[in-house]
Amino acid sequence: MELSIDPMDASCPPLTTAAALLGRRATLDVHSPRADQPVVLPCRMLLHEALEQYDLAAHPYYLVVDDAGMLVGVLAPEEIAARIGCWNDTERKRWADMPVEGLLRTRIEPGHFLDQSGESDQWTAGTPIPCTILGERGKVVAVLTSDDLLISWRAAESTLRAALVDAVTQLPNRLVFHQRLLEEIVRAQRLGHSVGVILIDVDHFKQINDLHGHPAGDLVLQAVARCLQSTMRSYDHVARFGGDEFAVVCCGCRPDEINLPLQRLQQGIRELQKNHSAAFANVSVSIGAAVTHDARSIGEADMLIDAADQCLYRAKGAGRNCAYKREALQGPIEASEILPISRDHGNERPAAGPAGDIRQVQHAAG
Repeated sequence: MELSIDPMDASCPPLTTAAALLGRRATLDVHSPRADQPVVLPCRMLLHEALEQYDLAAHPYYLVVDDAGMLVGVLAPEEIAARIGCWNDTERKRWADMPVEGLLRTRIEPGHFLDQSGESDQWTAGTPIPCTILGERGKVVAVLTSDDLLISWRAAESTLRAALVDAVTQLPNRLVFHQRLLEEIVRAQRLGHSVGVILIDVDHFKQINDLHGHPAGDLVLQAVARCLQSTMRSYDHVARFGGDEFAVVCCGCRPDEINLPLQRLQQGIRELQKNHSAAFANVSVSIGAAVTHDARSIGEADMLIDAADQCLYRAKGAGRNCAYKREALQGPIEASEILPISRDHGNERPAAGPAGDIRQVQHAAG
């Protein structure tokens, strides 16, 4: 819709704003959409399809809606450009073939803006809506109607994102992780690809805090966060799970392909040990990963998290500083299904045990 403002309309409500804001009485007239209004994209539309239909630079925002037409998120052109500008050809193609919903950093609950009471004023094209314009430094930041406050997305976006980001590592928080995991499971069930969860625990983190202080501990967490972002694929979702734990949602991994990012992560952690700070001298991580290649077998998202957590528990029990995984989730977890990926104790290959036992695989030299 297009909103045209008449600041001279005397029927507008009186000014009821804080002193920091400038109020102007006005009316909003609802008209037909214009060509320069934000484009509405179905959440399942592939990114390359959207780019073929619309000029990226010609629109300030893209509105993303679900199958029922409910608003679920807002995309800025800069965010789209960052994805299709990946230096890696494989990842750039992966982004191009991804539904636009996969690009959303902040997702809105469908129907969130509906007045469930059914008492909200209804508007139609050509109907004036009395309002008060709220401005700051000469720019409109909100519009106050008789029953609602419409806040500028540009003004509210940073606040919304800050609420979903961990203050120490600047990674998405646990709430975002769970939301992303649910979205990826639904998408995997629809498209038939795999989905996985990786849990990463910083070994003996309490000792780092006790010996070197909490500021040093924060530096270690920040370094591990950067290491995760650089070693995982750009379309994997990295988050801080809580305390000394991190989590990653992975999608589209073929059998055993999960090994590669985990081995890159272990190599990256070894590089951190070269930091001159004493707090980094013995930094290591324990890793548990669970991948299903049939998302229809997942009843709830917690099933995948629990499987990764059991693998993480096995890694800690094996002396930490190693990674264990389970693939093809089907039924109760058996010990023989949790397999070590690699251990950071040099190149070694222990003797294979009896059939069904957990066996150590050769460490991939970094």
